[in-house]
Amino acid sequence: MKLVINQFIQSPKTSLLISSLLWKLLLIIIALTSPGPGYDTSTTLLPRLDSSHNPTVWSRVLYRLSVKLVRWDAIYFTQVARRGYVYEQEWFLGWGFTRLLAVLGRGVLYTWTLEICGVVFAKVLGLRSIGPGFDDYGSIEALLGAAVAHVCHVLSVLMLYILSKSVFESYGHRRSNVISLVSASLHIVSPAGMFLSAPYAESLFSLLQFIGFHLYSRSKMVYPSRWPISKELDILASGFLFGLATSVRSNGLLSGMIYAFDVVENVITFLRTHDGCFELRKLFVTVVAGLLVAAGGVYPQYLAYLEFCTGTQSDKGLSPWCNNYPPSIYAWVQTKYWNVGFLRYWTMSNIPLFVIAMPMLSILIKSTIWAWTELHDSSASNAHDIEPSDITSRVIYKGSTSTLAHSDITDTSEPLIRLLSLPQITLAFLAITNYHVQIITRLASGYPVWYWWLAKTICKDENPVSLQRNWNVPQIATRWMVMYAIIQGGLFASFLPPA
Repeated sequence: MKLVINQFIQSPKTSLLISSLLWKLLLIIIALTSPGPGYDTSTTLLPRLDSSHNPTVWSRVLYRLSVKLVRWDAIYFTQVARRGYVYEQEWFLGWGFTRLLAVLGRGVLYTWTLEICGVVFAKVLGLRSIGPGFDDYGSIEALLGAAVAHVCHVLSVLMLYILSKSVFESYGHRRSNVISLVSASLHIVSPAGMFLSAPYAESLFSLLQFIGFHLYSRSKMVYPSRWPISKELDILASGFLFGLATSVRSNGLLSGMIYAFDVVENVITFLRTHDGCFELRKLFVTVVAGLLVAAGGVYPQYLAYLEFCTGTQSDKGLSPWCNNYPPSIYAWVQTKYWNVGFLRYWTMSNIPLFVIAMPMLSILIKSTIWAWTELHDSSASNAHDIEPSDITSRVIYKGSTSTLAHSDITDTSEPLIRLLSLPQITLAFLAITNYHVQIITRLASGYPVWYWWLAKTICKDENPVSLQRNWNVPQIATRWMVMYAIIQGGLFASFLPPA
């Protein structure tokens, strides 16, 4: 066991890549072997790749896989990507993800696949032809959506490793490698399960979130070789990434909380300092970054407003939401068609869904408490883990790059981790009070702090390659994640709840 763990630590990115591919293969096998069409047969309308009477093995596998992965909201995603938004209720979908699939499906890749290399593509798969009407029901978008989900999930695993390593190395933690490796490994087996493989927005959202958090955390660190202007660029870039994430999933808007916190801090600092010009520049950059996050949510609403309240759709009569302030089609659709609202989900019939969500909610709450109350104690207890050679030229959170004492280094990442915990605890609160609570198992996949809490608690032995073997809370949580992802994957592929 120690040999395997040591090998993982020595080649972390390669190990994570192999582990991700093996996990994806397992989920694909589960999807292909799941029984029945479920209670909704919409995806059986997807045309087969082979229009001949003797379909090959490859065409059967691809067709079955596309049918098994296009479930629940994935049907909407692929249809909207193919033909655009037509009906009002479709605007609950993340605009950014559907547009990405549309660009890929109708752009260069589509042309290359179907028009230029159609014959070669068919020959490789052993098909006699690519059946007529192949793209009429979103088949291209279905396969592309699944491919995007797989690629983005693997990349988000690697990105979480990079983010974790930079955060834990910033205060000289000797076991930053193993903590980062375990954190990223936990993301592989996230309870989001099949939602990270199907044509859903969760994988892309997680990738954008982790890149955004990495850029933001880098802006809070001072490197000897970096000019101060690079900090502003990192902040602006992180805001842009969070804005893209918001266009993919609306809960990306919660990431804007970190900029609101920074704005308050900058205003207070501005009132206390004599360097007003510098503080005003920081304030301006932070406000712009926050506006970029908001733009990711506002722009799709603006497009819907133009179509339904001022465009051709308005000739049929204005929808009530056009007169709301602000006129948000997303809020209207969620309320009218999905009954989303404050305490609306608190019914006796939904108690089982609250039970399903309870483990993930508990992890989010506990990890936030850890970030705000227990992180300092654990950092102080690990002060001896700092390597003496790492003290000089250390990346310091809002500090200088001079040689520092051990006690200074333990404080470098605590404010950052606490700040990053705010979006996830807000998400947990909204899931309990407003959302369909069971979706928290997949929404939480794009927030890093709870991965860090689990990883740091699992790896609390003095020997970084020796993991706890007792049945404690983190290991129970990890076992639950794996079991839930596998079971949920089989249910998802059979078009059965929970979704």
